[in-house]
Amino acid sequence: DRGQLKCADRVLAELSDVPLVLATSDGAKDDSALAKLSTRLKVPYKSCQSVAEMVGVIAQAASVMSDRYHPAVCAMALGRPLRLLNNRENTKMEGLRALNERQDFEGLQKLARNGLDAIRTHIASLAC
Repeated sequence: DRGQLKCADRVLAELSDVPLVLATSDGAKDDSALAKLSTRLKVPYKSCQSVAEMVGVIAQAASVMSDRYHPAVCAMALGRPLRLLNNRENTKMEGLRALNERQDFEGLQKLARNGLDAIRTHIASLAC
């Protein structure tokens, strides 16, 4: 048992024997803090420089904890268990949190397909 990951007195995650990897999709904002945390926790840290890198890290994860929108969407698309943390973009993250809590993986895929179909239909109507 590796204990708990905490922020102040708030428990963010129960740590098990599953390897923990810190990663970000925004190194400019996160590198300094996550590099220090990585050293303190003695776990790897990955600053993803491309979408492919981010997808690769998330695809290998047992679960994802994020306060970033795009990694969270990627985790949902890959069917990884997701814990969303609060950030300063409350409206966007609350919408994503609602989707994550109220839709199963197939439901999310259906919503995405329906959205793309609506966009295609609208674009096709403009071309006429």
